[in-house]
Amino acid sequence: MSATATRTEFQFASARNHARVPLSVPVNITVMRGGSSEIIPARALDVSEGGVSTVIAGELRPLELVGLEFRLPDVGIPVRGKAWLRHQSALRCGLEFTGFSIQQRSLIRYWLQRFPQLTDSQPASATAHAAKQRTGIRRPALRRMPLLVVAGAVILLTGLLWWHWQGEWSSLENSLPSAQTSAANKPVQIPATEMQKLLVHKVDPIYPESARQANLSGIVTLNAIVEADGAVSQVNALSGSEVLRQAAIDAVKWWRFEPYKISGHAVRVQTIVAVEFRP
Repeated sequence: MSATATRTEFQFASARNHARVPLSVPVNITVMRGGSSEIIPARALDVSEGGVSTVIAGELRPLELVGLEFRLPDVGIPVRGKAWLRHQSALRCGLEFTGFSIQQRSLIRYWLQRFPQLTDSQPASATAHAAKQRTGIRRPALRRMPLLVVAGAVILLTGLLWWHWQGEWSSLENSLPSAQTSAANKPVQIPATEMQKLLVHKVDPIYPESARQANLSGIVTLNAIVEADGAVSQVNALSGSEVLRQAAIDAVKWWRFEPYKISGHAVRVQTIVAVEFRP
């Protein structure tokens, strides 16, 4: 195992001390690369107060900061914030929450309280130690078991692992869009004035300190892709000051629109967004 992998595994251990509850819901993971945002589909496996474990249709970089959005069952408000990649193995990765608001953490804690038999359990390290002790007690009895019974147990365990792997792989394939679906989801170009009427959540940009000192102002024009659920999935700068472009992109990727519908069906939209900066 490489030094990087060892460090990542160790730093994620703090989040693993939280009791985890199984959860199977879609997760949108937003990454910023090359000045534009990209949404990678994923599916949650379990969640705790410290983070979430997912099966992801892509690869993240060690300790990469990403945007995170998913919904807890029977909760109307989505969980939305940022997380660090703390562990990744094959298709699975562990994300540790960071910078979550008090409201978001209270929402997760409220939902987890519905599972007292899990949230009151021992930390992972204590549970592993107790399991090791129990295994040590039973080991002499295991040695006395007939070879046929041991072989049957090994075969059963292998079958269970294979079944679990197939289930995760099927969930991942179902979350990925097919080529036919991708063609049908080609974004429809909608005027900025029309989409402005559907804007329901707006995040103001953080004014760069270098621009403030230079008393720099102006308008940054962006090309945005809005998904059928109203989330902004891609943002690219078209015009405006180079100093202000990244701040505008970082703000617009958190905007939310009402779904744009054609003949009663929500569709993906391509539109133009303007962000104004004033000193």
